[in-house]
Amino acid sequence: MLFRSPLGVPEDPLRGRHRRALIVERLRLDRALGALLAYGIASGQAPEAIIDAAARRGRAMADAARRWPGGMIAVRDADVEAALRKGALERAARNVEGEWILAGDAAAIRAVGALGRPVPVTGPWHCARMAEAEPEARAAIDALPDLPLRTRWILDGRLVTASEGRAELGRLTAPVHWLESLRALAGARIRVVGPDRVLRSQVRRVLGVEVEA
Repeated sequence: MLFRSPLGVPEDPLRGRHRRALIVERLRLDRALGALLAYGIASGQAPEAIIDAAARRGRAMADAARRWPGGMIAVRDADVEAALRKGALERAARNVEGEWILAGDAAAIRAVGALGRPVPVTGPWHCARMAEAEPEARAAIDALPDLPLRTRWILDGRLVTASEGRAELGRLTAPVHWLESLRALAGARIRVVGPDRVLRSQVRRVLGVEVEA
C-alpha cells in the first residue's frame, strides 16, 4: 500500500518480487496525515490512536500556520533559483519531474508571479515555518505503541525501518520527495482507491502508465 504522502507501505516494489501496490486516495499535500495513516496500517495501530495522533499534529500545524502564515507554489526546475531569490521560500516537495513545490512567505509567493502557479493549500507545509509544530508532532508519535512493521514501508523512495519512519513522522520541516516514491513503484501494478485526478496524473507522468480504477 502506498499513500499519496511520501511514506508508503508497498509490497517490496524496490526488489520487484511483488507486482501489486495500492495507492490510496490523496488526503492533502503534507507529510503528516498520509504518512501517519500509512504507518498505522503498516504497524497495525488502533484506528482511534492514529486519529488522535493526526488530530494533535494537525492542530499543531494549524497553530504554526497562523503564527507564520504563507503558502506554496509550483515552479519549473529552470526557474527555481530565480523564484527562491524573491524572498523567504524553500524547496518543499518534489512530486514530478521538472518541477518543485516551494513553500514560505505569502509575499514572496506573490512576488514569484508568472514564474510559478500557486498550490491550493492552507499553510506553508514542509518548510521552516512548521518548526514550532514539531515538538507536538513528535510527542504525538511517541504516544503511539512502538509496534513492529507488518509490511515494508517506503520513505522518499527508500525502504525504512519502523524506528526510522517514526522519527520522520515527527519532522514537519523537511522536503517531500514523492517523485522518488513513485519511481520505486516502477513495474508495479498500481490501483487508486477513491477519486484523485492529481494522483492519477502524477502516476501517468512519472511512470508512463495508467492506474486501475
